[in-house]
Amino acid sequence: MSNVLLLDWSREYRFYVEELLRNVGAKLFVVSPEYRIEFEDMENFMILPTLYDSTFIEKNSNLIVEYMRINKIDFLFNTEEELVKLEHTVRGLLGTLENISLIEKLQNKKTVRDYLLNNKIVASPSYRYFTSSEIEKNSEIFNGLSFPLFVKPTNSNFSSGVTLLENKEEFNEAISTIISETDVGSEFGILLEEAILEDDLVISVEVFVQHREIKLILFTDENQFLHIRENGLKTFYYDSIETPSKCSNSDRMKLTKSVEEIIKQFGIDNLTLHIEFKKDRFGTWNLIEINPRLCGGPIAYAHYKSTGINLVLISYKIANNLPIHKQDIIRKNRLRSLIKFFNVKVKAGVIKTINLNLTKNINKIDKLILYKEVGDIYEPLPSGMGFVMVSESENVAQSQNVNLAESIFNSLEVEIDE
Repeated sequence: MSNVLLLDWSREYRFYVEELLRNVGAKLFVVSPEYRIEFEDMENFMILPTLYDSTFIEKNSNLIVEYMRINKIDFLFNTEEELVKLEHTVRGLLGTLENISLIEKLQNKKTVRDYLLNNKIVASPSYRYFTSSEIEKNSEIFNGLSFPLFVKPTNSNFSSGVTLLENKEEFNEAISTIISETDVGSEFGILLEEAILEDDLVISVEVFVQHREIKLILFTDENQFLHIRENGLKTFYYDSIETPSKCSNSDRMKLTKSVEEIIKQFGIDNLTLHIEFKKDRFGTWNLIEINPRLCGGPIAYAHYKSTGINLVLISYKIANNLPIHKQDIIRKNRLRSLIKFFNVKVKAGVIKTINLNLTKNINKIDKLILYKEVGDIYEPLPSGMGFVMVSESENVAQSQNVNLAESIFNSLEVEIDE
């Protein structure tokens, strides 16, 4: 494999990108808005402070193309939702992108929902979309919608800012929460959506399309729970992720059919997709979101451990129009992997102490990452302050994984200096 440029990267949140690309011989470069010590392990790096500023896309795209030319970088790789448009603008300049208008359409959550519902392709909770500037002058925001509702910023990652509304009176506080928890800026899109609360399980589907053919489709269980913020508003946080999903063959067939229709209707030729579904009280799978990128968080690494399939490599090949071989998509491992997020029940403040007792379990851990250390400011986040990943044979009861992960989580003690 040749030289690869990563659009932003950090070892604590995207460790698997480095590991899985180095496994196949890639030499890595990175462009980031800030310096991080781990960049010293790269071939080279470029600091671009305006990387995430959408008003600089044209200028930054030209700078990145020039950087790639000077350093003889052959390929580009991205997993960040906020950088998808920049990524594909660069690909357009390099002549490796077929349809940038498709990417823009898929990133517009309102356009996607409207199109799929109007053509009766998938079910979806009732919703309304508007921009932050329309809030004050729109007196009919809630018309036709039934509480409880989710209010979601349309351009944030990992459920940041998402809030459950029990009534109209909580709305203004919810908007303030979006602004404080995310980097949405002064103007942002908002999705109001009727909440599906019957089940805390979200099924995410990782789809890899090349030449209009689904090369690989994998299912993930994302287990969530309701978290109450200090201001009293509720949101969903991530409890755990399991691969492969435990969903039934019947549900897999239904979800696969929905995915096939999405690909057909949008005319998707070559793309990696992350699509999320949730089942309502009638047993119908509802579309929650669709993203034209590789799955976020450590999901790709969990699939690598449980199946032996390198999703980073497959996504990389699709993005750069390289052939996908049979060996790339054959399942090599027969394991179940479980990721337990460290959502500790402490208030925000400076971390005074962290204690984690791993004496009995150290040899059973695949991966353990803490995003925070003593002296850092801790604030509750949807993905907690880190995670532990454990795996067992498919022949072993799944409860063994759950019990092990829970025991490690329960051994974590965090003291906050408020």
